[in-house]
Amino acid sequence: MKRPMSGSSLLYALAVAAIAAMPAVAQAQNAVIRGTVRSDNGEPIAGASVFIAELALQAATAESGRFVLTIAGDRVRGQQLQLRVRAIGYRPSSRGVTITAGEQTADFTIAADVNRLEEIS
Repeated sequence: MKRPMSGSSLLYALAVAAIAAMPAVAQAQNAVIRGTVRSDNGEPIAGASVFIAELALQAATAESGRFVLTIAGDRVRGQQLQLRVRAIGYRPSSRGVTITAGEQTADFTIAADVNRLEEIS
């Protein structure tokens, strides 16, 4: 004949069963867009602005021309948005990106704009 469970054993068994029955809380994974901005002659462009206006996100490129934009998981919905880049003395550029969880790469090559060189003076 089995002995009945003690009060603490029964409480422990009920707690384990309750935890196991809870649905798992899904955490949304961030989207990360990495890339490099280069001039049309292959030089990295430092200080370029890379942004997604629709999400009010922006990053500046490092000396190497590299950038990283991280979109919080709760804002990742598979939406198609425009990734834009601007730099003084260069023509602005943009491309469509689909915001999905995980990492993706978006490199830009932007052309010099002699008319925009006046912005520096």
